Amino acid sequence: IRHQGSIDLTERHAYADPPELHGGNGDRSDYIGLMVTAVRSPRVLDPSERAAEVLFGLIMVLTFTGTLSVADAGRADVRAMLIGALGCNLAWGVIDAVLYLMGALASKSRPRALTATDWQGALRVFLLVFLSTFPVALPFLLVPEPSTALRLSNAIAVAMLFVVGREYGRAIDLSPWAVGVCMVSLGAVLVA
Repeated sequence: IRHQGSIDLTERHAYADPPELHGGNGDRSDYIGLMVTAVRSPRVLDPSERAAEVLFGLIMVLTFTGTLSVADAGRADVRAMLIGALGCNLAWGVIDAVLYLMGALASKSRPRALTATDWQGALRVFLLVFLSTFPVALPFLLVPEPSTALRLSNAIAVAMLFVVGREYGRAIDLSPWAVGVCMVSLGAVLVA
């Protein structure tokens, strides 16, 4: 079991229910230790879920930036695209936060009430999704020439897809490089 704020259930074959249900020897020490650790350090999302949320956000922003025609895009077009991209990720963040709260409610025993920790978790999920779009949007706010801003934005998005794709690959026990390259390929198709 790792104690870096997370629990790796695969390393020692720990389960969320008593070991005798899984052919264990009835030694409850791992089970109790696991439950105490889980209660002490709740994690909003595991590493693969966090990386996936950022990847989804980046892909959504790229679908919006890909609609911008560099040849005849004016400031009004850039503004409309930015509002659309940020609005889309704002909505995605709200939806994910609500789904997080619904999941928290579903996993609670009676009485069903959301705690401050549940609300903080939902806020963290929202911020993760929404704020992951800002590095891609910044060139449109800082660079006056739309075509240069678009190229810079696309480069940032593709680089982020690679970095986050590698982290996702690491989190799901696949080759980080292979997943990173797959994400770059997806990004290249979206910006083409």
